[in-house]
Amino acid sequence: MGSEKTRAENKAERILAEIASWKNGKKTSLEVQLKKFEEKIENKRAAYIEKMKNKIAIIHKEADKKKALVEAKKGEVENNILSLMK
Repeated sequence: MGSEKTRAENKAERILAEIASWKNGKKTSLEVQLKKFEEKIENKRAAYIEKMKNKIAIIHKEADKKKALVEAKKGEVENNILSLMK
């Protein structure tokens, strides 16, 4: 009877080990998937941030051009007024 108990305990231990192995395998697989997903999201985030920064830089550049045009026209008007006053 002692050997039956030992056999049953050994079988239970083996089954528990198989369950633990199965769990660890599934967990590892999901952790790998999660890491890949996080990397993909981070890459998309970085690309989007770069895209938005480029758009902001373009807006600054356009604004500077518009300011320069206004300043140039302002200078022309001032020069015209001064020449008329002479």
